[in-house]
Amino acid sequence: MFKYAIKNTALAAAFLAVSAGGLQAATNEFLNGSFETGDYTGWQLDEYSPNVSDFGTWGIVQNNQQVNYGEQLFDYFDQVFLPAFSPSLPKTFSTPDGNYMAVQFQLSGQTHRLYQDVTLSQRAKKLSFDMEYASFSDFGDDQKVAVHIRDLNDNILETLFVTVEGASPYATPMINYAFDITAYRGQTIRVDIELVCYRFFFDLALDNFKIEKSAVPPGWDKGLKNGWVGDIPPGLETLPEGFSFGKKEGWGDEYNPQ
Repeated sequence: MFKYAIKNTALAAAFLAVSAGGLQAATNEFLNGSFETGDYTGWQLDEYSPNVSDFGTWGIVQNNQQVNYGEQLFDYFDQVFLPAFSPSLPKTFSTPDGNYMAVQFQLSGQTHRLYQDVTLSQRAKKLSFDMEYASFSDFGDDQKVAVHIRDLNDNILETLFVTVEGASPYATPMINYAFDITAYRGQTIRVDIELVCYRFFFDLALDNFKIEKSAVPPGWDKGLKNGWVGDIPPGLETLPEGFSFGKKEGWGDEYNPQ
């Protein structure tokens, strides 16, 4: 296992809480979802086909950092410095959340993955994240970026996003994406970003991974209904069990969606 220097003490505590089970241990939130440790703590990286150490860079950039053509960036998968030769460079990066974000640059054809296992609560509503990309070739099965929900055996359960030739722009600015994940409530899922690049350069930047939750009714954690009767409280899609009777039915800070 690679050893990272964890710069954020709160994230360090969260990391220690799951490290006994390895980086595969799932939490009910993303660990280091905005890469504020300045590295990939909490995430799994992979690259293959071929298994060559210098074909791509999983790097980290800071807010307002300029990356120049040919500049050496640290690759957190192979633990080496590699040059960045993307046609998009030089480029100054702006992070949408915090001071760090993940970037991927290619030197030759390869498949790259970034993923994390997350256990969803019964309140899980949406998966959201920020992403920008730039492909310098047309799209196909051998040139794409995709976001998948996988099970813990790595089988794809659902593809939330994928670039499609003729339908997807070849380049986008940083955009916030949000996808309904209510079907996976109570399950442990693998959130997986896959970058397939075999035609020509393909840049990727990622930040701000979150699990958005439905709101808890006011006073619900105290067993109160605070004046609510039969109507669904704001922010909820369904009425919590027993809510119309002022009961929390054994639930603490969460509720049981019907």
